[in-house]
Amino acid sequence: MSLSQDWLTLFKPYQNKYVISVKSKNNHLFKEGFTTEYKTINERLTNELIEKALKGKKSVHAFSSFITKTLGFDIDDHSGSFEKGISPEAIKLYNYLVSELQCYPSFTFQSNRGLHCYYFLAYPIHSDLILFEANKKIRSIRSIEILPTPNHSLKIDPLENNLNPRTLEKEKVDFKNLTIYFPHELFGSEMTPNEYKLEKEKKKKEGIERARNTFSINRIEKLESEIMPILPTTSNDKYLQLIPAYYHSGLSELESLNRFKNLLWQSGYYRRGGKISEKQIGGKIRSSYRTFKRNESKSTFTGSYKNLELNLYDRQRIETLLLSSPFKRRNKQVTFFLEKLFGWINYHEEMSPREKSLWDWFHKGYLQKRKMDFIPLPKVIMESWNSRYYEIVEWLEDIKFILEKTNYQFGIEGNGKCRYFRFSKLIESRTDYVREFLGLLENSGMTLRQLGEKLGVHHSTISYWKNGKRGLSQGLAQSMLTKVKQ
Repeated sequence: MSLSQDWLTLFKPYQNKYVISVKSKNNHLFKEGFTTEYKTINERLTNELIEKALKGKKSVHAFSSFITKTLGFDIDDHSGSFEKGISPEAIKLYNYLVSELQCYPSFTFQSNRGLHCYYFLAYPIHSDLILFEANKKIRSIRSIEILPTPNHSLKIDPLENNLNPRTLEKEKVDFKNLTIYFPHELFGSEMTPNEYKLEKEKKKKEGIERARNTFSINRIEKLESEIMPILPTTSNDKYLQLIPAYYHSGLSELESLNRFKNLLWQSGYYRRGGKISEKQIGGKIRSSYRTFKRNESKSTFTGSYKNLELNLYDRQRIETLLLSSPFKRRNKQVTFFLEKLFGWINYHEEMSPREKSLWDWFHKGYLQKRKMDFIPLPKVIMESWNSRYYEIVEWLEDIKFILEKTNYQFGIEGNGKCRYFRFSKLIESRTDYVREFLGLLENSGMTLRQLGEKLGVHHSTISYWKNGKRGLSQGLAQSMLTKVKQ
């Protein structure tokens, strides 16, 4: 086996990308000589390149895989003493690394500025977990870097620079007789994947929160610019739009007060002689914040619609809808779904201005859509009413109770998205094609197979229609009736 193949088998780098260093002549007026440039090559790291790097004929830098058995350290001497051989500072850092891990490296190479150390593991581990555990050991010392990683490369060392890990004297490379470590030997019993997962989740949440806060402040500034100026006759309406936005962006009561006062000043409210009590505004903001805190545990969507009782007119509309229901064996569940749906519609029809402004903050375009008689209807809400809500929605579309729905979802990142629906105000009593068709099936005198052949469907489908296991729309029932009567 060649040297390059031995190296590949042991190090197992990421082979679809590598870095090369290229020396170019310095054309600067006051500087002479050569400068080194590093170029990332998105091509295959071939055996020929590795062979040249191991022989010192080419400078090639490799990346590690995401799942790896190699833990590497780059020890650099930043003291500025580049004497021939290994500097005392590099040796000091090396001894510190060995004492922290309580193990000598599997391989040690002398580099231009210090040392490259490699520990080989008995089984592969995700590189992020290795980085997490190794960083706890070296305590993020600037002169010791964990390299290579999937994002940062490390030079493939010429074999002539190999050192004995214990004595740091030069010796011949032996790929076969080297020390392999179990992870707990390097990191001890403290190795905790669960701790890594929690730390990763914490950083992810912090990043999302930072992005969300920035996003929210940008939206606040845009909202403020849109509602300016604030006039004495519109100040309360503007307040109802701004304060929910301030609260849900994480602003404190004092910050909200200062921003609102600043807007009043910019609008010329004070300059026109308007008498505004800062104490009065502050009290109003505190009251609004208390209300938001009481309701923040509740879903933005649910609101108070659950407490709305249906009137007699709504119940009559539900009964009319049920006449054309294809779900005869699920009437109770469908009735429950329709009752919740009508309660939801009434909630949005009777919503207060304060709630509307809050909805518009959470779901951009809400007020505009409501003017067009569209109502948001999230999947999560419908699923809580009935796990097979999509069948009921399809039926409501078929009988024209749902007149229209948006082709795409509206919402704001982090607050959920949903489609908007437009519902019919009137429900006409239509011919119940489903009931007529099922009655014909019962009295046809034909077997299921004969009916299936006549209608062009499988006989099991006929059986499902008859016992109510499969829904049957009015349109399909009407077309089937035509075939049966032929």
